[in-house]
Amino acid sequence: MKKRFCILTVLIGLIAGSLFWMISRGAGPLYHGRSLSYWSTELQLGDQQQQAEAQLALRSMGEKAVPYLIDTLDRPASPLRNTMDKLLSIDRNIERAQAARALGEIGAAASNAIPALVRASHQTKEVFGFPATAALMKIKGESIGPLVVALDDTNAKDWAGNSAILGEFGTNAQAAVPALVRALNSTNSSVRTHAIITLHKIHSNPQMAVPALMNSLDQNQPHNPALNRIQVSLLIGTLGAFEGEAKAAVPVLQQYLGNSNPNIRYPLFASLRRILSTNEMKALLTRNLSNADPNVRSAAESMLKQLDPKAAAQLGAK
Repeated sequence: MKKRFCILTVLIGLIAGSLFWMISRGAGPLYHGRSLSYWSTELQLGDQQQQAEAQLALRSMGEKAVPYLIDTLDRPASPLRNTMDKLLSIDRNIERAQAARALGEIGAAASNAIPALVRASHQTKEVFGFPATAALMKIKGESIGPLVVALDDTNAKDWAGNSAILGEFGTNAQAAVPALVRALNSTNSSVRTHAIITLHKIHSNPQMAVPALMNSLDQNQPHNPALNRIQVSLLIGTLGAFEGEAKAAVPVLQQYLGNSNPNIRYPLFASLRRILSTNEMKALLTRNLSNADPNVRSAAESMLKQLDPKAAAQLGAK
């Protein structure tokens, strides 16, 4: 009993110490009542409208936000913080990547962050090295032109890295779309995967990108390079990133309604929700309640329950 009490006391002390540290450190400036952390997260995870709002928020915060973001990016982890991170399952590398992206969005006003970003750019590339490199380019006003040209050689050692850095520029990297579309037909599976991911992040030039993504995903196209499940899931999610501009892709997406793999079904539902209005989504799922394929019927019932439980019950969805 005494041992349990001691352990509980230590845990309470750790939590209290962590909370005191966070409060004393401060949360940084606010924009429309929302914290710097909130807008940094929206920049990375939000939809098109949310990302646009986050960009405006971060630029409005400007220099006031920079010291807090540098602190997040450059601060060494203490033993106390490492313990708390493990207890709360927090990945600080994600937080650091968000800080790098926020600094890049602030732009030239974040020039004081250059030394911290240079250090970060030499660390784990996939996690926050690429976001840090892109942030440096944005702050310094460097052109993405050389990176776009480099995408033409899919055999280049740095192809995946160049693609990832371009993805950090979002819609401002639309010049890279033609090369990325060509890369979808590469015989190199890794190149195809990175091309899909970067097209998702850029989500520009739908007239070119959406048909190419549809063609890659279409099960009725035997000439396509073989796709693995991860690529199928990524293609579905990338089409969703184009929202209403990807309505032409709905028939292709429907081919996967009967897929029972949750790693495909969940992004499929999310993408259809982004592409279609609520009424259009209801109509699509209602039609498929009478589909000849029992797997499709089951998927339609499940998705309709998530979308509108009352309508699903009225239609007799189990």
